[in-house]
Amino acid sequence: MVEFRIYNVEKKIEVLYRLRKKSVINPEAVYVSFPYQIENGKIFLDVPGGNIEAGVDQIKGSSNDWYTVQNFATARNSHSQVVMCSQEIPLMQFGAINTGRYQAGAVSQSTNMYSWPMNNYWVTNFNADQVGEMQWSYFINSSEDSSLEYATKFAWSNRIPFLTRVLPAGEGNDGTNQVKNILRINSGNVLLVNMTPVENEKAVMLQLREIGGKMVDLSFSSDIVNIKKVEVCDVVGETVKGEQAALKLKPWESKFIKIYW
Repeated sequence: MVEFRIYNVEKKIEVLYRLRKKSVINPEAVYVSFPYQIENGKIFLDVPGGNIEAGVDQIKGSSNDWYTVQNFATARNSHSQVVMCSQEIPLMQFGAINTGRYQAGAVSQSTNMYSWPMNNYWVTNFNADQVGEMQWSYFINSSEDSSLEYATKFAWSNRIPFLTRVLPAGEGNDGTNQVKNILRINSGNVLLVNMTPVENEKAVMLQLREIGGKMVDLSFSSDIVNIKKVEVCDVVGETVKGEQAALKLKPWESKFIKIYW
C-alpha cells in the first residue's frame, strides 16, 4: 500500500509505504523509483559530516553503484532543486539501477533516484530471505532555492523534528504570548549537530557545522541565562589554542564549542 500525505501548512509531500513481504530465497530486490527531471541537474547527498556530489566528491575507487545517504539527497541545478529524505531507508542509487555495474569513476546518468529498501543479494551473514510486515516513508520538497543550506535544513527538520509540549492555560492569563530562547545561534548558515551539558560545569558543549559554503563569525545569545564565556574545544571538551581557537567557521567546517553561564 502507498499513502500520499500533502501538507497544508508547509510545502512537503510525505510518501508512506507498507509492504507484506513473502519469504523468497531467490535473488530479488525492492526499488522505489523517483524519476525527477531537473534540466542540467546534478545529484548531491548528505554524508556524515558534510555533502558530496555523487560520483565526484568521493574517494577514488569507492562505491558509486549505491550510496548510504545520511540525511538527504537532492537533484539540483543553478535555480531549483528537489530534496528527498527518509527516516528508515538510507540506501539509494542515482541515475539508474546500477547494481553490479562496478565502473570506476562513474557519475549519475540522470537526476532519477532509486531508493533501495531491501534485497537478499548478500551471500554472508544475512538471511536468505526477508519476510514480514514492513513500513517506511519519504519526505519530498522542491524549491527555487537551490542551495545545500536549504536542503540540509529541510532534511534535518524532518528527520529530527522540533520537540514540543502543550501546557494548559493557567489562571489569570492575560492572553499575551511570551517567546524566549534558551540559546540562540546568531548565524543562519550554521547547523547545530548536537548539544550536551558538561558534567560538573555550568556549561554546554555544541557541535556546529557550516552548511552554506561561506565563512561565518560565531555568536550566541540567550533570553534565559547570562552567557559568561564562549570557547572552542576539542571532541572531549578540552580548550583549543592557537588559530583553531577563533570563533569562526570556514566553509563546510565543523567545530566543537563550549558555552559557560
